[in-house]
Amino acid sequence: MIVRRAWVANAILLASAVIVTTVAIEFVFRRLPGERFILTRSTLCSPEYPAQRSDYLPFTTPRSATVHAKRAEFSVDYIFDHNGYRTSAQPVPVPETADSIIFVGDSFTLGWGVDYDRTFPGILAREFGEKNIRVYNAGYKAGYSPDSYAAFLAAEGEALRPRAVVTTIYSGNDFEDIAMNIWRTVDANGYPTSLDTTRVYPDFTGRMMRYRSLTPDYACNSPLGRSYTFMGMMNLLDPRLRALRKKMAEAKPKNGQPLISEDETYSRFVTSLRGIGAFCRQQEALCLFAVIDAPPKQRPWKYYRLALQSVRDAGFDPIELGVVVPQKGYFPGDGHFNPVGHEAVARRLRGALDGAALGLNNETN
Repeated sequence: MIVRRAWVANAILLASAVIVTTVAIEFVFRRLPGERFILTRSTLCSPEYPAQRSDYLPFTTPRSATVHAKRAEFSVDYIFDHNGYRTSAQPVPVPETADSIIFVGDSFTLGWGVDYDRTFPGILAREFGEKNIRVYNAGYKAGYSPDSYAAFLAAEGEALRPRAVVTTIYSGNDFEDIAMNIWRTVDANGYPTSLDTTRVYPDFTGRMMRYRSLTPDYACNSPLGRSYTFMGMMNLLDPRLRALRKKMAEAKPKNGQPLISEDETYSRFVTSLRGIGAFCRQQEALCLFAVIDAPPKQRPWKYYRLALQSVRDAGFDPIELGVVVPQKGYFPGDGHFNPVGHEAVARRLRGALDGAALGLNNETN
């Protein structure tokens, strides 16, 4: 009996020691500065984001997927069709062989935080769908900067039978995005055809795109991945995490950093717009460039003016969207269009996409 009591007491002491030690290790690990010592869920994983890589773009959309996003301002599902274009839960039936309008742009064109049918591409998709014109929302599908739009149109645009291409430019960060992009290949005219970037984005599974192949499932999906102690142990045992730590350390000095000067950035910006224009001419399609600026109280006027000038330098007249979106047309504290802003943009672009240019009758206006 005494031996049994001693065994039980020793077992309790051992279990207590293990628990205390584990808690202490967890406490220490949580105080260490991020990936410098261990890779944890917070450094490897993120909320799901409507993106993935492709063979020629560092950022595009997933195919046949629904990605849910929830923020303080909204809760929305991004529905992507079998080709990766954002679409409605109940799209207007239009044959895929129909002529089309292609919208390329970043999160504004995607319709960040807004149900698809209330975004400006979604509103126009319903209206033009009734005229048997298909609208392709390639927001994020074509990347998020003008150089990736040019590469996308060159690779995938012709098959869409475009009558018009509407490019939205966001002066808030499009210059910055191009400065962080790497032009892997260009065509004979110097227009980009494949790119990479120093930006690090999560994808639709919640993993960081650049490191997805080395990120173990347990890091993002298992309850054990929340434990710093477990992740610290796996940093020592899992060769994928050892390789990933080395890869991240090598890339860190360049992550999110511009690679070229402001002058070279502007030159590439204009070259990209000219590449889009060249595609439109080849397809005999209407080419529109719509410039978005930040909300009225946050407008970076220097870059807004540069964006307008870049369109003119590329040989086109810009459509200024900032003047048509009221202050109440933005999500507070976010800067993206809310449904009121999208409706205002749809009205402005509806006027620009006139029936004569698209070979339709005036009822389209």
